[in-house]
Order: sequence, then C-alpha cells, then structure tokens
Amino acid sequence: MDERLQKQRAVTEKLILEAASKIEGSTGFTEHKEFIVRNELGLALDALADYGKHCEVNADYWHLLKKAAEVMGLKEQVKEFRRKRQLARASAIQPGIQPDEPASGGSAG
Repeated sequence: MDERLQKQRAVTEKLILEAASKIEGSTGFTEHKEFIVRNELGLALDALADYGKHCEVNADYWHLLKKAAEVMGLKEQVKEFRRKRQLARASAIQPGIQPDEPASGGSAG
C-alpha cells in the first residue's frame, strides 16, 4: 500500500473512531468495531450511519461521518451526512433556553 493510501486510511479510521466514541456505552452496539479490526472502514461507516438513523446523535457525530466519507471519496454519503448534520443542528435546543419559557427581554404585560 502506498504512503498516500496509508495516510487516507489512518485519517478515515481516526474519524470513524472519533464518531464511535460519541456513542460509546450504547448498549449492544459493537458492529463497527468488528469492521475496523478487519480493515473494512466502509462497512464501519455504514454501521455507524445506520446507528445514527435509529438513535439520537448530535450534529458533531454526522460531521465526523461526513469527513470520513469525504476522505473515502463517497460523494453520496457526504451529501447524506451533510443533510443529517443540518437536521441535527436545526433540531438541537440551544443551551440555556427552555422550550416552554417565553423569550426574555419583553415586558410581562
């Protein structure tokens, strides 16, 4: 394997492991680990994407998967993960704001 491919693989594996660390401790989800050990990073990426479809994950999770897909040259997955990241960002509640509280700054008329 040439040096460029080795670097790509190392970067991809790092991104996949970082995304996986976001769900560490999730009961029963270890499929991605088996794929990483067997150097099947595309399948590990797919397993993590599938997990994200069925469980609540944040925008950072999708960003890491998008970056891994970019390194791997997977254009369709890049688009999908970008869209999911945007959706996760849009659905996130901003820190310090409670959904049932009125906005501050106005008078309590």
